[in-house]
Amino acid sequence: MTRFHSLQPALLLLLFVFLPPAQAAETASPLVIGETFTIQSKILNETRRINVYRPPAPAAGEPLPVLYMPDGGMAEDFLHVAGLVQVSVGNGTMRPFLLVGIENTERRRDMTGPTDNAEDKKIAPRVGGSAPFRKFLREELMPEVKRRYRTTPETAIVGESLAGLFVIETFLLEPDLFDTYIAFDPSLWWNDEKLIKDAAGRLRSRPDLKKTLYFAGSADMGPVAQRFAEVLGNNAPRGVDWHYEQMPEEKHSTIYHPAALRAFRAVLKPAAPAAEEPKHQLYMQDVAWSPDGRRIAFSRYSADGPFDNKNWKIWIADRDGSHPRPVLDGAVYTSFSPDGQRLVAGRLFDGDWELVTVRADGSDLRRLTRRAGEDEVPSWAPDGKEILFLIQGTPVIQRMGVNGQGVTKLLDTATIPDAGRI
Repeated sequence: MTRFHSLQPALLLLLFVFLPPAQAAETASPLVIGETFTIQSKILNETRRINVYRPPAPAAGEPLPVLYMPDGGMAEDFLHVAGLVQVSVGNGTMRPFLLVGIENTERRRDMTGPTDNAEDKKIAPRVGGSAPFRKFLREELMPEVKRRYRTTPETAIVGESLAGLFVIETFLLEPDLFDTYIAFDPSLWWNDEKLIKDAAGRLRSRPDLKKTLYFAGSADMGPVAQRFAEVLGNNAPRGVDWHYEQMPEEKHSTIYHPAALRAFRAVLKPAAPAAEEPKHQLYMQDVAWSPDGRRIAFSRYSADGPFDNKNWKIWIADRDGSHPRPVLDGAVYTSFSPDGQRLVAGRLFDGDWELVTVRADGSDLRRLTRRAGEDEVPSWAPDGKEILFLIQGTPVIQRMGVNGQGVTKLLDTATIPDAGRI
């Protein structure tokens, strides 16, 4: 936590003595950067001061997500974090967030969980009050912020040192309280690193968890943060987007501001502009001659909007390209039967590519395969009795009868030794 100290009285006196008379007579106006209010907490049985900064939003009165910060007093970290939010929103590297700072009364009580370590208990008259403080946030402060300000459901929390410990503890014990968790040099040594020791089990117990976690470690706290990162690497659910930033160039006393700049740009950044959907897409996949050389068959994709395999079609045209006509929807990879009467192709059924045959005029559709996977690139045998095909993603060439019977493996190409350069 960064503290800001007032000017010494002697320095103030010198400034007053040497000011020109006109300046000394000027009336100062308050410099206002936000709002402040108090909340009488029944949970904590005390009055808590709350400081709020609202950055300029694209539209006046637009609801904003909320970034909560312990150590949020004017003599603590609120001013420099508010400045960072202001400049980051202004230069477009961060989305606008309503910054809500909670000024401390008993910091070491509120930011720490219970501990069995005798040395931990010496840091303050009272420790281990993180659960009531978290309840205060959940049941008193967050509803009050929603009542006073126009906000979205999205929330985040940021803290450093013991406040970083509180951030990580909340992520592990009550992850649904916030969407994004940001911690710098979290004091994970607390209670003999019990949070780290219990983290694997807690993470595995929430396989569907979807949250964002960003934490950074300085040269002073790097080893313990690294141990936590290793636990995350082995146990974090797939839905947890986490990042550990090593900052060995920083000390515990200097990490907050530079780490917050990186964190806000990484996890609170503006959404990337949506890619413009193509107005029209046109593709060709394959082409084949009829055995008598009088027609051609080809696969063609032509549609507006996002790509969808259902928009493939097989077409037939005369050998000079005249009279093109569609034969089969949702199909690709086609070839003629030896007598030229039918086509074999891959066609989409419930997300899987299966093999079908169809008369050259589009009638008498027959489905040959019914299985998970993608059967594709069929080729009719010259005698008209068999069809070869591939299964996408495998090196195996398959064969079957023209009615789909007797599917067998013809050749596993993975067993063929490399021939080297030819």
